[in-house]
Amino acid sequence: MGEKSIRLGVDIQAHIGYQVQMPANHCIPHSAAAKLKMSLARKGKPCLSRRRESMMVDGLQFFHCGRCGKFFPRSGFYKNKRTILGMTSECRKCHSEVSIATRNPERTKRRRIKDEANRRARTQGRKISGSDYLLLTKILGRKCQHCGNTESLQWDHVLPLASGGLHHPSNIQRLCRKCNERKQKSCTEFRTDEQISVIGQHWVLTFTRL
Repeated sequence: MGEKSIRLGVDIQAHIGYQVQMPANHCIPHSAAAKLKMSLARKGKPCLSRRRESMMVDGLQFFHCGRCGKFFPRSGFYKNKRTILGMTSECRKCHSEVSIATRNPERTKRRRIKDEANRRARTQGRKISGSDYLLLTKILGRKCQHCGNTESLQWDHVLPLASGGLHHPSNIQRLCRKCNERKQKSCTEFRTDEQISVIGQHWVLTFTRL
């Protein structure tokens, strides 16, 4: 290394020629208790002071629910391999209430519609993202473009996939369930010329040369 070893925070300042801000206890070695604490932390052993409260009832261990505050046996919690105890912090009832309260039915409905359309068009190797459907909703509106109904709306392909139509935003219109079933496999355009022009400005069809 050199003529002599350099101690950090002491001889290094004189060696490099300018002041260095070092921690006050940087040169102090770790104590035996600190080394044991770090060793146990690396081995993955939990800290007993932070473990969940529990109690023994008739030889059976009951654990504390972090939401309702009641004690339940291990069977009263859902399994979770990411936790130390291998179960959720809330009991089964509280965990279900939290999961139901955080659901977004409108987002779930949009995702199901998008996944179903992508499944049908998977043979073409094309997909339409959720942001594309949101933009189409702003352009086409939340009503049937044939009868004006606002319930049971569906995304319909102007030229059906079975007839060679593309799964692309330029080939999609908004119809209710009755009008979509009445249309069947016919190629009927219900969008206005203005809507078609706006869609053409946002999405441009690209073709691959064979």
